[in-house]
Amino acid sequence: MILATIHIGIQRSLDQWFVWEVREKTGWQCIDAVRFTHVVLKTEPDFKRKPWPNISDSAKDFVKKLLVKDPRTRLTAAQALSHQWVREGGNALEIPLDISVLSSMRQFVKYSRFKQFALKALGSTLNEVELADLKDQFQAIDVDKNGAISLEEMRRALAKDLPWKLKDACVMEILNAMDTNTDGCIDFEEFVAAALHVHQLVEHDSEKWRLLSQAAFEKFDMDRDGYITPEELRMHTGLKGSINPLLDEVDIDKDGKISLDEFRKLLKTASMGPLRDATK
Repeated sequence: MILATIHIGIQRSLDQWFVWEVREKTGWQCIDAVRFTHVVLKTEPDFKRKPWPNISDSAKDFVKKLLVKDPRTRLTAAQALSHQWVREGGNALEIPLDISVLSSMRQFVKYSRFKQFALKALGSTLNEVELADLKDQFQAIDVDKNGAISLEEMRRALAKDLPWKLKDACVMEILNAMDTNTDGCIDFEEFVAAALHVHQLVEHDSEKWRLLSQAAFEKFDMDRDGYITPEELRMHTGLKGSINPLLDEVDIDKDGKISLDEFRKLLKTASMGPLRDATK
């Protein structure tokens, strides 16, 4: 299948192939690229009009996520191929490596240890369907299918992102950041923490995001008092020494503990940038 991306500054997302898929599976008539671009940018889809009331929820979810205007939130081509509607009745023949996943893995090494732990907690709240695209990506990298990504498999995967061919030392740094149990390989849970598309979780379903982020927060907030204390942070992470650097990064109001809002801001922003400019 040829993926011809419409050139409207949206990079790898919103590929032309989905127009063909929608037309074939729903009877929607294809339109020329100029008109299609105008429809995407200027109008909102009306799923109350025919034929959408008779279309499955899975198909509508697929189309909705491909029509999102923000390229950070829109499904990538690889994610689209992993969507449950496309997979109905069988599997896609080949799921390509998602460059955005490789980018997230490279970025993960730059995060603070607390943010890495927070992302792992968030990943643990997702169900099998929500993790389907990342499962496909994990299996694409795990060439020998032993359930873990080795250093060599990591090196081969990252080398496919041509602008970012990395030296061995950099690959090892990424693997070490992801390898929280220090066994020398990356299991699926560790992979999910580094590869999550947090912005998509936030924007696709705000209510689900609130529930998932709260569930992740409560993995740290053991006494359920609405705050993560230094003692709870140390207990959950197992880190030795002073916990103050981790706390200071997130504790915006400097009250010595982390609120749910502060935790959500951490998840939505890189630790290298200021948290105070993030929206809740």
